[in-house]
This record gives sequence, structure tokens and C-alpha cells, in this order.
Amino acid sequence: MFEVQRGSAQRGAIRPLLLVALMLLSPLSRADVSPTAADLLSYYTDALRTNPVARSAEALSQVADRGVERARGKLLPQLSGFAEGAYVDESISGDYFGIVDVDRDDQYERYLYGASLSQALLQPALWAELGQAELRQQQSQLATRGQRATLLLNVAEAYFGALASQEAVGLVNARLEAVRQQRDQVVSQADAGLTTDAERQFAEAAVKLAMARRTEVESDARIATRRLHAVAGRHDARVLGLSPTFNMLLPRPTDEYAWVERARTNNLEVLQQTLAVQIATLDHKKAVRSRWPTVDLVGTAYQIDAGGGLAGERDEREARVGLRAAVPIYSGGQVTAGIEQALLQQQRAEAALEQAQTDAMFEARRAYLQMVSAQQQVGALQDAVDAARLAESGTRAGFEAGTRTSADVFNALEQRFAAEVRYQSLRYELLLQSLRLKQAAGTLAGADAVSLNRLLAGAVTLTP
Repeated sequence: MFEVQRGSAQRGAIRPLLLVALMLLSPLSRADVSPTAADLLSYYTDALRTNPVARSAEALSQVADRGVERARGKLLPQLSGFAEGAYVDESISGDYFGIVDVDRDDQYERYLYGASLSQALLQPALWAELGQAELRQQQSQLATRGQRATLLLNVAEAYFGALASQEAVGLVNARLEAVRQQRDQVVSQADAGLTTDAERQFAEAAVKLAMARRTEVESDARIATRRLHAVAGRHDARVLGLSPTFNMLLPRPTDEYAWVERARTNNLEVLQQTLAVQIATLDHKKAVRSRWPTVDLVGTAYQIDAGGGLAGERDEREARVGLRAAVPIYSGGQVTAGIEQALLQQQRAEAALEQAQTDAMFEARRAYLQMVSAQQQVGALQDAVDAARLAESGTRAGFEAGTRTSADVFNALEQRFAAEVRYQSLRYELLLQSLRLKQAAGTLAGADAVSLNRLLAGAVTLTP
């Protein structure tokens, strides 16, 4: 569970440890939202419908369902019908069933039809197959959940990546405008003989560098837009942006080891591998029980319509019911080799489970620590932005007074915009780290997309 971090200032709302960005203090007002702007939930919904990996996971789940039906069907009565029609050219000479010196030729038609029934009574292998099919069904369900969680993370990365790149475009344009204004001031002073040509050249170079940086950022924004469009097959010109005043919830417990333990036991890959160990164990049991006898209930009913032959023209009916038992005696070492092979596969699955647990615990620990690091950076970056703005103002005042150079002003501008870009991008990093932490813990689901969508307000035009 989570509790709300309350505060009136935006900075105070962002400073605490931001763990799960999907949950809000309350839904945001949507009165200012443009009806033509797409949101995160629409992208995720379309991705579930069109993404080939998601469709593959759904198909795999249905395959597993049919596998359970097949395995269960083998334990139910097996009834089949048969029919045969033949033209017989018969020639018999010699002794035949105690009749001496038989010499008989005949041509006739014979028809045979009937039904056969079998019911497994003692078939350990079939029960093991049913258990394995049910475990594979659970595996496929977990795999589907995992694919959806991964898809949600991919959509969120693309969506917030597009928003972050668009904000970077706005900041780089503002930076270019500020650099141009400073360049114009330097040029005016140079024309008046109040500064050197070197400072004029430095100012012109700063403008060119700012323009080159804008080109780079705009290119990144176009790539981010195309990535977002590709993830769900949509081509929206505008999307909803992240609210500048969104609040976060603190995790409960705020304990790294609690999340690591959750990942060790609840991570979807771990759960799938746990089922794989159980499947391998059943495989070993099935191999061992292949030495056991098998018993089936069998029955047959048939009718023969013969038009001739030594026995003469006749109609013959017969019905049988009984038990059929089989005991393996010698198979050339196949049974022993199968048992040893199944045991080795079980050991392999157990080792893979240990590795999956190690990986999940590492991912949870890394996501948690990165969130802690990001949380600590939020306050520092806000302070850095404030300090950079004050430094810029002071440097401009010093430039006007003649105590600072234009290079000092350009450096102050660079530091200010670098801090602002980093501060803006950090908000998206916090959101994504919260998703990664939930994914490592095995709790990331579609409901989180709905909660995360409530963080959006206001339309943003994407760079085409």
C-alpha cells in the first residue's frame, strides 16, 4: 500500500522518494484537455491489439488451453468405429481345421463393421501429462501477463520519451533566443567600440553552437515521435503532456529489501521458472513410472457379412469386453536413459530458477536505488535551476557594469538551460523507474496504465 505525500508547493511534492508514479492523490481536472489529443492509455490499448508480441502471447495462452483439453481427453473413454468392405478370391487345399484333403475355390464379398472402446484405468504417464499441461497453462498465463507488462513499459518509455524530447525542443529554442539577444548586445557594444572583436566572434560562435544544438534536439524529437507512433501503429499530431503539478505516493514499506524479496518470490519470470521446475519434476516421475504396468478397459463389437468361402455364406456378430495389461520387460536401455535424462533436465530447471531469482532481485534493487538517486537529484536540480537563474541575472548585471565578459554570460546561460533540461527529464525518469520497480516485483499490470494516465493534462504538439 501507499500513502500520499502532501504539500502545497510543487517542489515539496516532488522531493520525497517517488516510487510508484501510477497512483495519484486524486484524479486531475481534465477540463483543459483537448479532445483531439491522444493519451497514454489509448496508445497502450492499441498496442495490445496490434503489437505482434502481444498477439503471440495470446495465441500461446490458447495453445496451452487446448493442450489441457487434449491431455484430459486421453483419460476419458476412447470410442472409435471401423468398417471394411472387400472382394475375396479364396483358394484352400489340404487340411483345414481338422478337415482332411480340402480343395475349395471361391470368390465372394465380405463386409466388416463395428466399434472399439478403451478406457485407461492405470496409466501413470497420462496423469503426469495432464499435470504438465495444467502447469504449462499457468506458465502461458504468466507469460501473457509478462508480455503485457513489458508492452506497458515500452509504451510508457516511448510516450514519455516523446514528451521529454518535446520539452527539450522548447528549452533549446528558448536558449537559442537568449543567446541571440546576448549576441546582439555584444555586437552593438562592439560597433560602439565598447568591446573587442574577439568577444563579437565568441558571441557569433555561441549562436552557431546553439543552432547546431537545436538541430540535434529537433532530430532527437522526430525520432522519439516516430518511435511513439510505431509502438502502437498510431500517428497522432498531439498527445497529452505530463501535468507540471502531479503528486506522487510514497511506497510502503519504504524498504529496499522488502521489494527485493517481492521480486524473488513474485517476479513473473521467477514464477514461470518455478512452474518449469514442477514440469521437469513430473517428467522425471513419468520416466520412473514408465516401468510400472498399465491397465486398460477394452471392448470391441463387430459384425461380419460374408457372401461365401469355406465357412459358407453367413452373418457373424461378436462383442468382447475385458482388461488389457502390459508390463515393460526390456527396451534396450531406453527406460533407464529416459529416467537419467529427465533427472538432468530437472536439475537444469532448478539452476535456471536460481538464476531467474538472482536476476529479479538485482533488477528490483537497481530500480529501487535508481529511484532513490533520482529522488535525491530532484531537490538538488531544483536548487541548481534556481541558482543558475540567479547566476545568470548576476552575470548579466556584471556584464552591464563591465565587470563580467560576454563569455561569462554565455556560460551562465549554458548552465541554466542544462539544469532545466535535466530537471525536466528527471520527472520522466522517476515515472519509468517506478514502472520498472513494479515490473521486477511482478505487480505491473494494465490497471497501472489507467492510474498513470491520470497524471496527464494539457495537449502537446509533437515534432513531425
